[in-house]
Amino acid sequence: MILDNIIEGIHYLMSNDNEDPIKQSDQLEALYQISTDTQKKAIDNALICICGYSLDTIINNPESIGDGE
Repeated sequence: MILDNIIEGIHYLMSNDNEDPIKQSDQLEALYQISTDTQKKAIDNALICICGYSLDTIINNPESIGDGE
């Protein structure tokens, strides 16, 4: 598979992943909770680059995402 950019690759991989999204979400949140502040900042910055929101916002303030629906 040849992709033009990393974001395209991430989107492709996520849309073709057969894992349970609830389980993956729980794992991601658990990983974030045990991370150091430096690790949390790196995770947040990566997700801001990918989707425009930090994991902290996605977990703790989801109503602020998008149009609030």
